[in-house]
Amino acid sequence: MKSVVIVGGGPASTYAVMACAELGIKPVVFIRSFNIQAGAFWFKWLPESLRSEFSSDKIHVGSVGSSDGYVKKQWGSVIPGYKSSFPSTPFEEQGYNPEMVMKHVLITSDMCESTPSSRDFTDGDLLRLRRDFDIVFHSFPTERAADSNKHLMIKFPVRIEDSDDSDNEVIYNGLPNSWVVRMSNLWGRRYAELPPVKFVDSHGDRNMVFPTDLKPFITPVECYPLSKLIVPIGRLARFDRKMQAHDNYELVLGKIKYELSI
Repeated sequence: MKSVVIVGGGPASTYAVMACAELGIKPVVFIRSFNIQAGAFWFKWLPESLRSEFSSDKIHVGSVGSSDGYVKKQWGSVIPGYKSSFPSTPFEEQGYNPEMVMKHVLITSDMCESTPSSRDFTDGDLLRLRRDFDIVFHSFPTERAADSNKHLMIKFPVRIEDSDDSDNEVIYNGLPNSWVVRMSNLWGRRYAELPPVKFVDSHGDRNMVFPTDLKPFITPVECYPLSKLIVPIGRLARFDRKMQAHDNYELVLGKIKYELSI
C-alpha cells in the first residue's frame, strides 16, 4: 500500500484527502488548526462519492458600485491587466458549506488519520516526513518560497459576526464611501472584508481575523517545491491566485497516479 501524508487543515488538504480516498489510500493528516476560510468562500464541487452526504445551497452574488472602484479600494489603485472577481451582473449558484464538509472529511469520517499538531512545519520537517511516506503534500509555502515571494503575501482584516439570516448572499462593494470591500452572509455567519490598509486600525476588534492572501500579480511565480515527491497544494503554497479549492482534487489525484504509478 502506498503511503501519503498531508500537512495542513484547510480546504486544499480536504480535497487532497478526497483524492486519496478515490485511490483507496487513507492518508495521515497533520492539522495544526481547523482552517475555514473567512469571507466569500464555499465548495463549488464534491466528488460523486460525497454528494449524497451533503446538500448544496443557493448563493446569491451581486455588487454595488463599479469594478474599478472595488479594485482601487481593495488594492489602492487600478491594476493594468488584472481582472477581479467583481460581478458585472448578479447571479446565483449552488455551493456546499465548507465547514460541514471539512469537519466530515478531516475529523469525523474514516477517510484519513488526523493527527493534531501545535507547531509550524519547517522544510526540514517535510524532508523528514518524506523518509517515512511515499509522497508528502503541504498547504503552506516552503521557506524559500515564503522568503522570495513575501512581497506578494498580505494580511487583510475580516470581521465575523453570527447571523440569523438564512439567505446566503455575497455583495461586492465598489462604492467609494465605504471601507467594506465585500460583505457576505453564509450559513449563519456574516463577514465584512476590509482592505489591507485597515489592518493596523482593526487589531483591537475581537471579532476580527487576519487571513493571509496574495496580492494581484500577472507574471507566474515560482513556488520552489522541495522535491517532486514533496508537493505544495493550495493557492498560497503554489502562489496561484486563480487556483480554487476543488482544483486540488485533480492535482493530488494526478500527482499520486503519476509519481506512485497507481
